[in-house]
Amino acid sequence: MADPMVYVAHAISVDRVLAAALRSNDVLHILARGPSVVAGSRALGGSDLVLQRYHCAGLVRDQRVLYAADIDLAPLQAIAGTRHP
Repeated sequence: MADPMVYVAHAISVDRVLAAALRSNDVLHILARGPSVVAGSRALGGSDLVLQRYHCAGLVRDQRVLYAADIDLAPLQAIAGTRHP
């Protein structure tokens, strides 16, 4: 709560065949690893932010990977201090 993070970007890959076979009551296990630091990112209009990247995966029946994603977050304080033209 003291240092909130804000979503900046993502890269995601989804297994469409597996997604099409899902049913509303299927169990989805969400795994997240991180953060790792992405230094010198040219995010948000060229500002030089240090981002935190989380590697995530969604597993369904038989531990099959439904999706894999990299989610980038930035400190709210750094974004609030960034000026945009």
